[in-house]
Amino acid sequence: MSNERLTFQQQLAQSGNRKAVFIPVVVAAVCIIGQAVFTNYFPKSNTHAMYLVIALIALLTGMEAFMKNPSKLWRIVQISAFHLVSLVGFAFLLPTPTPYLLFMMLLAMVTYFDYGLRGTLFGQGSLFLLLTIRFFQIHGAHNSTQLSLYLVTWAITGVMTYYSIVYLNLSRDELKQVERTTAQVKVNEQRVESLINNITDGVISVDHLLRVTTYNAAALDILDVNINVKGKKITELFHPIDAEKHEIAFAELLKSTNTPTINRDLRLAYNDGSISNLFIGINPIYLGYGKEQNNGYTIILRDITREKSLEEERDEFISVVSHELRTPIAITEGNISNAELIAAKSEADKMIKDALKEAHTQVLFLADMINDLSTLSRAERGKLEVEVEKINVHDFMNELADNYRNQAKAKGLRLELELDPKLELLASSKLYVREILQNFITNAIKYTEKGSVTIGAKPDAKGVSFNVSDTGIGISKADQERVFDKFFRSEDFRTRQANGTGLGLYVTMKLTRLIHAEIDLHSELNKGSTFTILIPNLGDAKES
Repeated sequence: MSNERLTFQQQLAQSGNRKAVFIPVVVAAVCIIGQAVFTNYFPKSNTHAMYLVIALIALLTGMEAFMKNPSKLWRIVQISAFHLVSLVGFAFLLPTPTPYLLFMMLLAMVTYFDYGLRGTLFGQGSLFLLLTIRFFQIHGAHNSTQLSLYLVTWAITGVMTYYSIVYLNLSRDELKQVERTTAQVKVNEQRVESLINNITDGVISVDHLLRVTTYNAAALDILDVNINVKGKKITELFHPIDAEKHEIAFAELLKSTNTPTINRDLRLAYNDGSISNLFIGINPIYLGYGKEQNNGYTIILRDITREKSLEEERDEFISVVSHELRTPIAITEGNISNAELIAAKSEADKMIKDALKEAHTQVLFLADMINDLSTLSRAERGKLEVEVEKINVHDFMNELADNYRNQAKAKGLRLELELDPKLELLASSKLYVREILQNFITNAIKYTEKGSVTIGAKPDAKGVSFNVSDTGIGISKADQERVFDKFFRSEDFRTRQANGTGLGLYVTMKLTRLIHAEIDLHSELNKGSTFTILIPNLGDAKES
């Protein structure tokens, strides 16, 4: 039996198409049983010869089953003997051939899968000739009733044989297509596995039950395991901790993730006592439209211990430098201010006044940059603490407007204040709220040449919603996605004309996250920008 036929027959047994084989067998069995019960055909048969035929068929079938690697010559001899014994036994040893034509239909199907369509037609033609000769030997040419029955039986058998072969052929084609598809899927899986294993980052894919379905060698290295983890729950293998060494409920972290998310703050403790800092990227897998189709998560792991160490050294350096520069810059700014005052009283040359004014502007810019660097360093090192207090928003906003009204007036701008009369006290960090709003207000004044800057506040279910609007140059859609990135400055020449480090809004975002606030930006080029900051009430607050 060829490998192709063997594979097909094995699959056919599991394919659900069994009725294509079972129906003819059942019908043939019914015919034989009917003949045995209601006629005297079987007593007329050569019983010993029939037993011999059945034994030979069983022997040939058994030899076919037990031969592991039969040669081509052996297959030809075995199949030819099988067909010859079947034909001779059932065509000539039984008293009448007509009830057993259904068995011949099964024989035709076997012939088809062994020799193809031509072999089937040849076999059926030979069979028809042999049976016809046998029929006339038994009944003669004048028994019209038996002849009609014989021809009708042949016609029915031919139709059933045809449709059975067609049905099984279609099944074989479908199964071959399944085989090809399965083979292609396996090839694709091997390619994906090869690709994943060549990635230096740890990659783990889990299903909706958080069981591992795919992983690579780098993931095993990070998890510090050397076993097959497929099928195991990720929560059994991965136990991340926070900076205080408290274990994080990773299952809850996964299930709360609806969009691609990264985390650089978690760590992993090993059995030898060492701890590594991790980059963790979580991507939900959606196989359809809508979040209800969540089919698991892809987790990216990277050991960033060295990166974190370098970042800490950098932040420490920035902290030290910014701290040490505060005093000389303050002294320089004071001396230049005094020099400007003396130059103004002594009616010094205009060039001297302009030089002192420019020097003063640059020193103030340097002081602002040092302040941003210091705040940034403390924020990234986790050294900033939130001191919650109750803020009278009316008084706070009026004070803020007064501080910037002269600066706006100097540029010919109107500074407008819009406060909702229903405002209540806000429990948050007054220092950080002020710094956040100051950054937005100074930017609004800096990048607005005419019109107005509006600051406002109104109550919200969570706390207070602040807004800073301007009629300035606006921010392009592309820049809106990066405006809060570290050191980012727009390529717009109007932005480049103003001094800036690209740190202000980055620090603002850090402070915003620290007090659990939310920022929303709406802007259009040449029409201005509006920043909305929702600041929630935080815990217990002390009286301000």
